[in-house]
Amino acid sequence: MGTNFYLMSKSKKLIRENFAVEKNYGVTDVEYELVDEPYLGYQIHLNKLSCGWRPLFQRHKNIKSFKQLEDFCMKNNNIVEIYDEYGKKYTWFSPSFVISACSFANSFV
Repeated sequence: MGTNFYLMSKSKKLIRENFAVEKNYGVTDVEYELVDEPYLGYQIHLNKLSCGWRPLFQRHKNIKSFKQLEDFCMKNNNIVEIYDEYGKKYTWFSPSFVISACSFANSFV
């Protein structure tokens, strides 16, 4: 049992640039889903946190380390948000998200 965390954004341009590969014939290697909860937008899986276990971070095309994830979130903090699978919103500085995540910053899979 654990909790999945997701990056959410309404910006199609930002999400396509960072979480998909655009080619002449269309978009491939899509790392996002279009969802309607907690709002209509693009959802990217970030990580899973389970009590007593190291968090597992999802590696993405442009985000391969915790530092890159932090930089991306800080740079785009006005157009991206973090939610858990139950719809609870977090900020980059939410203790329950970042303290757990920072202590295992190198556990990308």
